[in-house]
Amino acid sequence: MRTAFPELSLKIASERIEEAKSTGAEAVVTSCPYCEQNLSDPIKRNNEKIKLYDLMDLMLMSM
Repeated sequence: MRTAFPELSLKIASERIEEAKSTGAEAVVTSCPYCEQNLSDPIKRNNEKIKLYDLMDLMLMSM
């Protein structure tokens, strides 16, 4: 989606980050590398404090 509709992709990712923040979440976790790339853009662009983790990295951190 990001390749064909970059503006829409960023808008949706920004909405997801705002939704996560509204719940009080400290992090967002995904197993999709494309979602990770999309979600990282609004986090970096807006200097958000919310963390973004790949599911496998999160699992390794818990061990």
